[in-house]
Amino acid sequence: MPSDRSTDPSAERSVREEWLAGLPEDRQHAFQNAVAPLESGYAMFSIAVNESVSLRRSGSLVRAREQVGTTAGVMHLFTDQLSHLLDAMAEQARESSHPPRVAPLNPVFFRWPIIRRLASWESALDFVLPTRSLRFRRKLNALLRSVNHLAGEFHHAAREISEGSSVHPETHWEALDALHYDLNTCLRETVVVLKSFLLGLSPEEFDAFCRRLGIAPTSRPGEGAGLSQISA
Repeated sequence: MPSDRSTDPSAERSVREEWLAGLPEDRQHAFQNAVAPLESGYAMFSIAVNESVSLRRSGSLVRAREQVGTTAGVMHLFTDQLSHLLDAMAEQARESSHPPRVAPLNPVFFRWPIIRRLASWESALDFVLPTRSLRFRRKLNALLRSVNHLAGEFHHAAREISEGSSVHPETHWEALDALHYDLNTCLRETVVVLKSFLLGLSPEEFDAFCRRLGIAPTSRPGEGAGLSQISA
């Protein structure tokens, strides 16, 4: 398979430049409708984590354990939304003729050891994968695996704490903090990838992607309809 590093006309445009580039109105609406529920879900999750930590620091250990149990449920709502968006991009990418330029995951941005190793491996592969399509799909796969793994580890640590069965509770509390941090990193990476992805879709691919997300695409100039508000 020939490399696309030198033949792609947009190869010189950086990921940062794509992030700073404006989206057409219909795609900006789709971007906002996809990202808004993720931001809300993460905000609820983050608040729940911080409340658990605050209760523990104040000495309210029983309430802190109860709050952690609730936090795990909020976390799953958020990670399910995030996984859905990553899955939708991966499915659409198989049909896309212009996959976006992506930067490999940076292990420095993660704290959980397994995810740092996964990011290191993904970064190394970026230099040997011959096409932009393969690099893009590889990153989506790495993000999806990371989200699923982090969610499972968070659920395990939260259960150990909430049930009072942890032999080393301090270790599990530290794990919650690191896992919370890395899930935020996965969210930020996904948001950047989504914008680049939307920039490269043809009109037909864009409409198909909106259908995968359950978003009604806005009319293009001269067509006149509105965008419905729904969650990803």
